Amino acid sequence: MELVFGVVGVVGVGETDSTRLAAELGLTPGTVTGVRTGLEKQGLVTNRPDPSDGRRRVIAQRPIGR
Repeated sequence: MELVFGVVGVVGVGETDSTRLAAELGLTPGTVTGVRTGLEKQGLVTNRPDPSDGRRRVIAQRPIGR
């Protein structure tokens, strides 16, 4: 549960990408992917391709998650 709050807390400052989020929280990118997927299914965050680099994913908190 602390991990979820950490992710939502970092994302709550705006948009971020999975790599930056992993570095901020000291996690592997794979762990961030799993947590991000769960949060997305719960409707707490959005996940979309980065317009400047389609390999990256941009994560943002949804209004319901704020």
